[in-house]
Amino acid sequence: MIDTANTEGGLPTEHDERRSDTRVLVSASVLVVVTVALAIVAFVVYRSGSDTEAKADRIERVAQQQVNTKASASRELVALHEAADHAYTALAALMAAYQAQITSQNHAVDVANRAADSYNAGQASIADALKTEAQTSVADSETKTVAVRNALVEVKRAFAALQQAAG
Repeated sequence: MIDTANTEGGLPTEHDERRSDTRVLVSASVLVVVTVALAIVAFVVYRSGSDTEAKADRIERVAQQQVNTKASASRELVALHEAADHAYTALAALMAAYQAQITSQNHAVDVANRAADSYNAGQASIADALKTEAQTSVADSETKTVAVRNALVEVKRAFAALQQAAG
């Protein structure tokens, strides 16, 4: 704003023009400084956003790796659980086969003992009758022994699978 009270004939003086130029220069300088400051702030905000985005990408990759690892561990755990169940079932079958074999062998021994007692007591006809039963008991015992062998093979397979599942 030009003060016309101190002017000659209403025209601005040289002093007034310099003052006006100084004001424009100061205003322009202030605008340049503010513009530079705003540019610096914008750069810092942009840089911070880029860093934050890079950090977020790294966190997302780590999280995805953890999810993949957890899924893989979950599948391995399921396989291990199934292998353990199979091993348990095979062991239970082996124990049942052993028990059946022991029962059959005990029966065969009992029949043989009765036949021997009958023979020793002079009752040969009873001993001959028990001979057939003894032969049947021995055959049954042999069948049970084969069942034990088969169950043992299955236990070995189950434990091999369990070991493989355990890694």
